[in-house]
Formats: sequence, C-alpha cells, structure tokens
Amino acid sequence: MKTNKKIIAMNICIVLILLFSAIYVAATGNHYTLHTRAMTDAVNINPKVEVNFTSEGILEMEDYRIENEELLIDFKAVGQGKTGMTLRYQLFDDSSMMEHYMKYTFSVNFLNVIFENTNGNFNFNGYDIVIIAILTSLLITEIIMIFLFNSYRKQGNFCYQMIACGGIGIYIMIILLYITYKMLNNVVNSFTNFLVLVTETGIMLLLALVPIMLLISLLLAISNIWLMRNEGYRPVNALGIIFAVLWAVGVIFTIGAYNLARLLNLETYNITIIKDIITYIVVYIECMFLSTIVCSYLSTRYKPHYDRDYIIILGCGIRKDGTLTPLLKGRADSAIAFEKAQYEKTASTLYLFRQADKAPMK
Repeated sequence: MKTNKKIIAMNICIVLILLFSAIYVAATGNHYTLHTRAMTDAVNINPKVEVNFTSEGILEMEDYRIENEELLIDFKAVGQGKTGMTLRYQLFDDSSMMEHYMKYTFSVNFLNVIFENTNGNFNFNGYDIVIIAILTSLLITEIIMIFLFNSYRKQGNFCYQMIACGGIGIYIMIILLYITYKMLNNVVNSFTNFLVLVTETGIMLLLALVPIMLLISLLLAISNIWLMRNEGYRPVNALGIIFAVLWAVGVIFTIGAYNLARLLNLETYNITIIKDIITYIVVYIECMFLSTIVCSYLSTRYKPHYDRDYIIILGCGIRKDGTLTPLLKGRADSAIAFEKAQYEKTASTLYLFRQADKAPMK
C-alpha cells in the first residue's frame, strides 16, 4: 500500500512538472528571440536590420541588438498562422561592411506561441524550461523504475514486470547521463538539438551493445547445445539456438542497414524516421535482454525465507528408465537442500511438488 502511494505521488509530480512547462510556454511564447548565429570579430559594430514577412499580421519585429558577437532579433506575435521571413542586415565596423541575407519560417498557434521551423530547426521561447521538465520527469521515472525493481528483488518476484523496470531504467539512465553531459558543455541550444541528442543516444547505445549482444547470442547458443546434449534433442530445447541466431542476424542487419543508408546518401526525412524507429525498437529489446540477464543472475543469488509450506519444482524431461535428467535433478536437489535447511532452522516440514503432475515428493 505504501509502495503504491509513493508511485502515485511521483507520477503526480511528473504530470505537474510537464503541466508547468506547458503553462510557462503558453504564457511567454508570444515573444521570441531569433539567434542569427552571425558571428563577427568586429570591434565597433553598428548593425542595420531589415525584415520582410510573406504574410502580414502574424509577427512584428520589436528590437535587435548585438550580444556576445551575435545579432539577436526580438519578435512579438500579433496573429495566428504561418509566415516566411527574409532577413537582410549589414554589420559595420571601423574598416568594412558585411551584408547578410537569410530566410526563416515561423508559425503562431491559437495560444499566440511563436514557433521557428527553419530548415528543420524547431524552436520556441521557453524550450529550455521544457527540456528541464522532460529531463526531470525522466529522472523521476528512473527513480520509480529503480524503486519497483528493488521492490521486486526483495520480494523474490522475478517476473516480467521486474524485467521491464530494469530495461526501461537502463535506457533512461543512459539518456539522462548523455544529455546532461552535453548540456554541461553547452551543446543544447534549441529543442531540435535536444531531439537530436535523444536520437544519438539510441544510435550510440545500439553501436555500443553490438559486441555484447553478439557475445550473449553465442553464449546462449552454447548453453542450449549443452542443454540438448544433457536433456535430449527436443524441439523446445533448440529454441535458444534459434533465438540466438535470429538475434545475431537482426543486430548485424540493423547495423548494416544503418551504415548502408549513410554510404548511399539515403538520409531523407522518411528514411530517417523509419531508421530511428527501428533503432529504438532494437535498443528497447536489447535493454530488456540485458535486464533479463541481470534478473536471472539476481534470482540465483536470492535466498527465500524459511517460512514455506511447499515447494513447486518446475518440470522437464525424465529419462526412459525413470531417472532424472541433470537439469531436473539439480532442481530437485536444490529443493531438498532448502527443505532440510528450513527444517533445521524452524523444525517445520514442507511438501515438494513437481510441476508436471503435482505429485508430492515428500
């Protein structure tokens, strides 16, 4: 009950943080400062600026100035719609004159929020607050994932929910570390940069995990070969080998397709979107795969409390002569060892059941 309350409280915090960022953008978004990125080493600068809009009654220029050797232009929304803008400006110093001509695209929504969308550069006033809100929400989500993962671990509940918490936690943690590092180095200066960094995180993780995924695929295939030698050549025992081969081929194909698109210069908008979607799907599965391995290891280290009434032994093949296969014998021996340990600790007995037929093995 306490766990549910904490999770609900953290989810409410996420909603409030995102809501605050949306309200902030709506309240301040009717003004926008355009960074022309026109750098100059001139000492005494006297700019002359001229702007022309393709559609009137949407934006108007309020002011312009030079800050940190960059020309900044302030705009105010006066209506809704889309408009293009041509910018012509001259920069004068003591000895020369530099003239520049640039084009921009803007839109104003029904809340009078100004959006710049020039050559794929999407930006708006308050984008930094939105980015901080998103990162804070991701941090809270990471805390929730860690909290749930640890809760499942303590309870010995090694389930699909625990694997999902671990996989999502791994990916969010990498995103947070990478983007925070970039922000500390002043790389994030627009909302588009932030989205690009999120995409870069997926690609970076995909490439970094290639050798690990191939090694895991190899080990999985080897473990299933060992299983088939000891438990028999049944189709179900070959599933691990089939999965290992398919996964290795899938990883190699994904990396090959990604590099091929770059070599053939096929980086169109639609292909980039498809490539990013495939990257995210593969990375998500890889994170779940890593989480599964971590959960499997933790399950081997988990020691149940000596308060059990019975033990269920997961069933598997039995030899024709009635003896147990090595895998089933290992499970049975572990169950018997636990029963003896519990009896020594608590003097209470329990029943052992094999899942195949629920026959007691007391």
